[in-house]
Amino acid sequence: MELTKEQIQFIDNYLKENGIEYWDQRIEMVDHLVSDIELNSETTLFKSEFKNALERSGWNKNLREIHKNGWKTINTLYRKQFSKMFIDFFKSFKKVLVFFTLTLTYFFLAQSISLKYFKQLNIILYIIPIVFCLIHTVILYFKKFGKSVHINYGVFYFSFTFLILNMVIQFIPYTSEVIQKKVWLLLIPLYYVAMHTGYKIFRMAYTKIENIKRELSL
Repeated sequence: MELTKEQIQFIDNYLKENGIEYWDQRIEMVDHLVSDIELNSETTLFKSEFKNALERSGWNKNLREIHKNGWKTINTLYRKQFSKMFIDFFKSFKKVLVFFTLTLTYFFLAQSISLKYFKQLNIILYIIPIVFCLIHTVILYFKKFGKSVHINYGVFYFSFTFLILNMVIQFIPYTSEVIQKKVWLLLIPLYYVAMHTGYKIFRMAYTKIENIKRELSL
């Protein structure tokens, strides 16, 4: 049984109305259901075969729970990728050499200027990556990718380190000058490595969505 465009659209609408909010998650489910119906149908009764395909897939009950489990699974994949890429950064000789050189320069600069100017420098270093992130987020908005689970997690892991560091630096002013400098000397280099990793995750998600749209001519 070969499905028509209208029948495929019916499946997509059904999934959307019953709790599968992210279009990229729905596409994978629609593709699975269409393949299942076309391969296993025993009649030409579309709605009956659609119901059977839902049962075979285990999607005939609470789709909102399936939706929740789906984006949790995707989040787990991105989280693992983030951890792996962060660790892999320190396995690259060239990257470690650049990291060590810049960190050493940052260290000597910290020793040669007052805490006041060191704080100002850190604020600038702190803001630059998030401005970069905001620019890409605005570009995404105009791309009109819609409600995508991959894009959501791409943006999240891009900005994740900024959010964590923002919580940490709230407590820095209450410590001594020596401790403040040590904390900043530790945080800023790692912050940039983590933001670099987050950007790679963001590009991975962005590329995935572009490929999906290209394949489907959306």
